[in-house]
Amino acid sequence: MSLLSEDAFVEDVVILIATQCLKMHRRSLISLASCSRQLRLVCMPLVFSTSSIKSIRFSSTPVPPPAIRPYIRRLIHVGMPDPLSFEELLEQLPELRTVVFNCAHGGVPLAVVEQCFRHARIASLSFADSSDSSAWAYTTTHLPGEESHPNSLKQLSYAANLSKITRTCCYQVDCRKEDIAEPGPIILRMHLSAESLSFPADRAPLSRMAELPWPCLRDLTLTGRYSDASQVSSIPQLVSALRNPRFLSIQVGQLADRPRPKVLERYCTELRALESLTLAYPDPHDAIFAVAGTSLRYLSIRDHPRHYLKNMPVNRRLAMPILSSSECLRVLSRMSMPRLEHLELVYEGDDLEEELLVHVAYAYSHLHTLELHQYRRSAHGPATLRYVSITLDLMS
Repeated sequence: MSLLSEDAFVEDVVILIATQCLKMHRRSLISLASCSRQLRLVCMPLVFSTSSIKSIRFSSTPVPPPAIRPYIRRLIHVGMPDPLSFEELLEQLPELRTVVFNCAHGGVPLAVVEQCFRHARIASLSFADSSDSSAWAYTTTHLPGEESHPNSLKQLSYAANLSKITRTCCYQVDCRKEDIAEPGPIILRMHLSAESLSFPADRAPLSRMAELPWPCLRDLTLTGRYSDASQVSSIPQLVSALRNPRFLSIQVGQLADRPRPKVLERYCTELRALESLTLAYPDPHDAIFAVAGTSLRYLSIRDHPRHYLKNMPVNRRLAMPILSSSECLRVLSRMSMPRLEHLELVYEGDDLEEELLVHVAYAYSHLHTLELHQYRRSAHGPATLRYVSITLDLMS
């Protein structure tokens, strides 16, 4: 163990081992750090890089112990944060980069969001699904101005939650329009700095987003459901405005009285670097299938919401135009994907299903994982579903 104090190279190796332990399981990292005092000193920045604190409503926000504060880079806040004590907390975490709000059933006050904007070192905000009873509940009645604080946010994740209204009633949150901050103003302020965005399509001004430049945006995830036709028409403009995106996922509930929406309406060379593409109920004639492919490693043509849930009351006003195996074959035939490693297909079987499976078997030499959701139309009832997931052994 003397080498740990004499050879910086060995210390670098220990850090790499500790990082892998953290990726596998945090307990493995703790076990490694418990082996000796020197290992503990090396591992401490990783062991305490993430800290979770829990607030009780109308109570001050707890503060982590002083000894670990310099190591905290990711803070998970459970419960509704108190604006005054949360500001004090941020001042005591000099290396904080990411804030995650979880189980804030009473809502995250606007003052807390503005505090995160004021701290230039914070690059990522995440609002977990369980925080969205009114995740942007205001404590004041005005929106923050675009120039009120310098914006350094690079990542924003805002989870969609269809039970938002029900849970809001349970927690007696006042959700009047003038008291709720939508994610739209926050997202618009990020247009020059954003690298990764994930949010419900019906909670953001897509048409305004399509008019702005997004020079750094590489990862875009849209969830939720469309609320009107204007949102549908804004998607191709927004996708065309992206510069060399690497991750694109559009899983938005479609309007029942509209045709399948297109993600891209015309050829766009900026999408050639795309590595991951996930589309729910896509239009098989979408131009994106002619552009994306060369760099793709992950492709998912799927159903969202799940097709077998179409008769649920919450989904009855949505269109769920599942692709047939013929349409899937047409899509894959248009794409050249020499690097594809993961493929997910959701389809309803027809006469060309065997040809589709033969194409998949021979077209992708680097394919590692194949996931199939096969629906069979029944003459006596709804379609039945068969799920197949295969992990391929590339060494065979």
